[in-house]
Amino acid sequence: MSLALPLLAKVVNKQLSLHNYTLEPEHCIAFAETCKYNKDFMSKLVLNNNGMTDNSFAQLFTGLQCMETISVLDIRKNTI
Repeated sequence: MSLALPLLAKVVNKQLSLHNYTLEPEHCIAFAETCKYNKDFMSKLVLNNNGMTDNSFAQLFTGLQCMETISVLDIRKNTI
């Protein structure tokens, strides 16, 4: 879970915006696990140019599907 802590520290007003912040697969797995157990800490996720792979997105989406409060998902400038 220590890999998710730097990401969670960036959540402000239930919004996480990461621009030009490289997310490694391990970060996505840790963040997905956090989403599974904290279903309402975030309502908007903006990922802009994060260098994520298809596998990383799949891991992230596995956790996001458990979220009860996500209303905006913006993943521009990422190759899927």
